[in-house]
Amino acid sequence: MFLESKNIPEIQRLLAGPPNGIEKIRGADISLTVALFLALAHRSAHSNGNGHLARSISHLSLPGVAEAIRCVEPGGTQVSPQPFGAPPFDLYRISSKQDLLSHEWQLFYDRFRRSFAGSRTGKAYCAVGGVLGEMGDNVVRHAFEAEDKPCPALAGFYVADDNASFCVADCGQGFLRSLRRAPAWSSLQTDHEALDAVVNKHATSIPGEKEGGGFKQLFNSLLDLNGLVILRSGSCAFRLENCGPSRLLTSRQTLHVAGSAVTVAISTRGKPSEVPLKI
Repeated sequence: MFLESKNIPEIQRLLAGPPNGIEKIRGADISLTVALFLALAHRSAHSNGNGHLARSISHLSLPGVAEAIRCVEPGGTQVSPQPFGAPPFDLYRISSKQDLLSHEWQLFYDRFRRSFAGSRTGKAYCAVGGVLGEMGDNVVRHAFEAEDKPCPALAGFYVADDNASFCVADCGQGFLRSLRRAPAWSSLQTDHEALDAVVNKHATSIPGEKEGGGFKQLFNSLLDLNGLVILRSGSCAFRLENCGPSRLLTSRQTLHVAGSAVTVAISTRGKPSEVPLKI
């Protein structure tokens, strides 16, 4: 059984269901995005006093989840044991604007660039690292209710053979609530409308900006680089793929899941897709 982004609503249903229901996914292979989602679910359960659920998630012993749980804990170190290395798997907590101003954040997405590039060179690999940095900035801008009202959030990457993926996920307010703060987008009613505004109209809630430059850069650069982009917020998910001369966008209505996530998968050969974590 392989669980990826599209399975997160089903995992959420298990988390909200009878005790021990989450045991159904024990032994599963999971993607990077699912590992981050479970770590954030663990943090939320712990913060809400639901120790049983938090322990149930921990005891599944799924790949990458224990590392992500430790990373998202408040006050933990952000300093990597290999700050200038090129690890295949790495994580970074985003709990304040200061985390993104830290030199450690730049080192983190530089590690992704090095891991993905390997011995290859080219402007594309530099661009990919920069886009990951921009996605982190969007957590503070869109997931946090305000700079002094943060939410748990994680960034992570995984590189294996010819495949690379990164994800930025949070437990925040979601795209709809964020965009409705801006007068130009105050009439949005659904999560689908909010994601459509972001993808097709470059909507932003940042005062003084007409377009959301981060996501515009994401779509333009990564889809051209044989990339797959998945956005999830609330009860909707958008999937964008590069299909030769055209781009394919598909959407799914799902069970409501708190927060949002942006997942990117890139392949230097073949069709890009999420892959199981092997760490």
